[in-house]
Amino acid sequence: MHQRHVALRAPLGAALALLLATACGGAGEKGHDSAAVADSAANATAAQTGTTPAADEIDVEELHLGNALKPDSSVADASDDFKAGDTIYAVMETDANESGKEVVARWTMGDNDQLISEETRTVVTGDKARTVFKGKAGGWAPGKYHFRVMYNGKEAKSVEFEVK
Repeated sequence: MHQRHVALRAPLGAALALLLATACGGAGEKGHDSAAVADSAANATAAQTGTTPAADEIDVEELHLGNALKPDSSVADASDDFKAGDTIYAVMETDANESGKEVVARWTMGDNDQLISEETRTVVTGDKARTVFKGKAGGWAPGKYHFRVMYNGKEAKSVEFEVK
């Protein structure tokens, strides 16, 4: 109940800010800029809700591949060369501001990006948020591959690797 009440206040606050800005500007005042008033209202809404107007991207700070993980979920030895029998892990690092966002990981093969597998994960929380993806265990055919992290249908970060 409390969350719903707070969520309703943000648009109401923005509307009030717009109404006050328009009323204070006066009809006869020169240089009145309705776009600036609208920007102010949008910024007030963003400040109240804790979001930014253009939150359609994710900031992937690091993306590493390896065949083993450390206890802290980081890659033990980062590499882009693997053996056919390896289990390949991808670890994406973001900052805490990205937690809760949903990303899609795509493992593809070759220049034509033949889809090997796809998985969806929610970005975890923490100072150095690490989200772990696990490629198929063993059975990789020799060749060149890509691992891509997608957010809102756009590629956020990718890395190439090879299986020999």
